[in-house]
Amino acid sequence: MLELWVVYRPRSSALVKRTTRGGTLAKDYVEHIHLGNCIMRDKSHPLYADQHPRFGVRGGENNTRELSVFLRALKDIGYFDKKTATTSPVVSFEVKPAAGETSGIIIANSKRVFLDAWSMI
Repeated sequence: MLELWVVYRPRSSALVKRTTRGGTLAKDYVEHIHLGNCIMRDKSHPLYADQHPRFGVRGGENNTRELSVFLRALKDIGYFDKKTATTSPVVSFEVKPAAGETSGIIIANSKRVFLDAWSMI
């Protein structure tokens, strides 16, 4: 079963809801996708909440398997076949380095996880 975190940010506040139907319900309205990770279960973790940690970080919610499931769901709803204002539908990463990490390592890690996840669908 696919679970998505659907985030709606009206002006200054965020509404976060975990859903199993979000992708299907929103398919006609999704214009771009941000891929990222978060830590939601451990409130004492220094990267808790909306800190955009790298994929594979200890305590994180998303890694290769979860990303593969999400990409499969996007493919199933026709996201990658949509006609858009851009050349292709937009998929971007929303990650940032934590203390002691470099941007280059975070970008390389994100690309590796994406390519591994894509190869699984």
